[in-house]
Amino acid sequence: MDKVGETLERLREEGKLPRLIAFDLDYTLWSCYCEFQLPPFTPATKGAAAGENTGKGKQTMRHSGGPGADAFDKHGAGIRLYPDVRPIFQALLALQKELGGGGGKELALAVASRTPTPDHATQLLTTLGMLDSFQNHQIFPGSKITHFNRIRKQTRLAFEDMIFFDDERRNVKEVGAMGVTAVLVDNGLTCADFLRGTAEPTCRT
Repeated sequence: MDKVGETLERLREEGKLPRLIAFDLDYTLWSCYCEFQLPPFTPATKGAAAGENTGKGKQTMRHSGGPGADAFDKHGAGIRLYPDVRPIFQALLALQKELGGGGGKELALAVASRTPTPDHATQLLTTLGMLDSFQNHQIFPGSKITHFNRIRKQTRLAFEDMIFFDDERRNVKEVGAMGVTAVLVDNGLTCADFLRGTAEPTCRT
């Protein structure tokens, strides 16, 4: 069993599983700003896009050709999930199934994204086969304080029972101040980030 799966199983045995784990999208799960990728999206069977610098120290996928793309936009621009994202979600979904057939009753997964194009994000998640992995969808522009207040209202879970992964320091600080274990990721979500977030509750910047 991989380290993520082992860690989740240990937390389960110790009664320390979080009740909800939330994820940002852009530059956390995938390597682009989805507002700049144009639908309709199509899944990639092979091939990828070459990275083009955005000027902000991050890469947006712009040209088809080359290894690694998971989907393509209307113009053939490749969109890539970070390498550890699939294994992390496989472990989470497997645990959900063990806990009660899925559905997130004991461990829920959520999206918290402030993209200005929620329709792009939703369509891309669908194309990647990930939309149904989340039991709670908060995809709209604005402060993530609003996102998490809605999550708490809808789930009736305490902030202290939640973990959140995001690539922007301001989001991590705002959400962490609410009591959520907020984890800053750099260059996409990795297994190491996930393990760091589940180690102990704190705001990790």
